[in-house]
Amino acid sequence: MSKRNRKEKEQKQSRVIRVLAIALAVLLIGMVVAEVLPVFGLAEEAPARSHYSLNMAIDLDNQAIAIDQRLDYVNATGRAQDSVWLNVYANTLRRSGAMPVEQNDWNNAFPGGYAPGGVDFISVRVNGQAADWGMSGASEQFMRVACPLEPGQRALIELSFRLMLTENNWALGVGDLGWRLVNFYPVAAVYDRTAGDFALNSWTLATDPLMSEPADYQAALTLPEGWAVAATGGATASAPDENGRVTWTVRAENARDFSLAFSRKMNERQGETAGGLTVRAWASTAAAARAMLDAALPALETYEAWFGPLTLPELDLMETDYLWEGLSKPGLIQVSPALCALNRRNDLAKAVARLCANQWFRGEVGCDPEKEPWLADTLPAYAALLYFEEKEGYGGYLKRLNAQVLEALQITIPGGLTVDSAASRFTSRGEYELVVIDRGCAVLHEARDLTGREAFIASLGRYIAKNRGKNATIEAFVSALNETTGQRWDEYIVSQLQNISDYVNQRLEWFE
Repeated sequence: MSKRNRKEKEQKQSRVIRVLAIALAVLLIGMVVAEVLPVFGLAEEAPARSHYSLNMAIDLDNQAIAIDQRLDYVNATGRAQDSVWLNVYANTLRRSGAMPVEQNDWNNAFPGGYAPGGVDFISVRVNGQAADWGMSGASEQFMRVACPLEPGQRALIELSFRLMLTENNWALGVGDLGWRLVNFYPVAAVYDRTAGDFALNSWTLATDPLMSEPADYQAALTLPEGWAVAATGGATASAPDENGRVTWTVRAENARDFSLAFSRKMNERQGETAGGLTVRAWASTAAAARAMLDAALPALETYEAWFGPLTLPELDLMETDYLWEGLSKPGLIQVSPALCALNRRNDLAKAVARLCANQWFRGEVGCDPEKEPWLADTLPAYAALLYFEEKEGYGGYLKRLNAQVLEALQITIPGGLTVDSAASRFTSRGEYELVVIDRGCAVLHEARDLTGREAFIASLGRYIAKNRGKNATIEAFVSALNETTGQRWDEYIVSQLQNISDYVNQRLEWFE
């Protein structure tokens, strides 16, 4: 072999060695990164979320809001879609016949008489161009916007509309204590992969229908100085301008929903849980605000220990004109004025414990509240009973359990309704609470009796941990129970949900 050929061969071998060395180094670096990044929570890219931006011009005199909404929408359906569906629940206010209020509650819900409200759209644009869109459903609660998207693709949907509110004591409206903005903006519908369609639920007498995915939110609104704003996420106020008006900016990340309540008549009290959650309570009296805070903090700390921290770093509670006991939305709890009286402190503590539990069972984990409302309402009601057992012992727990379930187990409910019935099957709010919540708590008590208290609480914690940011089903709940206990509970849970009424007509004096 010539000296030249030998040299070329040596150079070639040297290049091969260098390439192999570089490849090996890259492989080793990749292995190190794969080991190190999970420690810092950086190994997996955060799932893409939609982003809502709401610019809100509040017209206090006319009970109206002009809203420019920008929705940076992500197609998370897992399939190509030709349209985006939005729930426009504010249109429930359009017609009296669509209002989910029973006749015997009507005068309390509308003490000044019914007046129509709802949404009037001014423009709808997709990626800067005028869009093809239409409305459907009772009172036009559902909106279809033409928007072809492949899986994972994004689109900018811009909606300009005017929201007319009415004076009422229902979920969405204006009352003596202030404004309540619940389900007030068009929110993207969830694609149900099992059903192969979008979940479009109408508002029922029984429960809040909203099924949604976590998203990021930013909102801006201007109010006179002195108004208090409670909201999903953190709200910060500017200095008053020359007209004495304050601009509020509200931001929330990874929130399942977005709600607001604001009032000029509030006293504020603030605290923090051991886990670092900031809690603010507003009420018409300082004593009521303190009572709300005192009821919330220990309940929240107990749930934090069982279920882990909330995603949102702040939780607001505000006394509002809401007709019923209260309403819990992610980051915001509305409390009825009836519970804020000095002689109702025990009732207030009971309601707040349940509403706080909803932050986990409706906020951290979602579900379809039309198909499986017991996941949204029974689980937090029973978690509240477990919390009071922590405070009052087993005897106190049984006393509270019997006060809640004993009557419900011995009343005949028509129509074959069961704990796992769909929300739209119930013809009254009371009927829903008796069957889904009260009898549902009896079902969970029976399961807890078999698994043991600690295992059952651990199962609830596993259910939350495995389904944060998702919409769960009964399969997810039973799976958590199975994995925690090492036993199969599938048939038992389904049977109990459907057959707990076997106790009906038995002479029960004590349920244990």
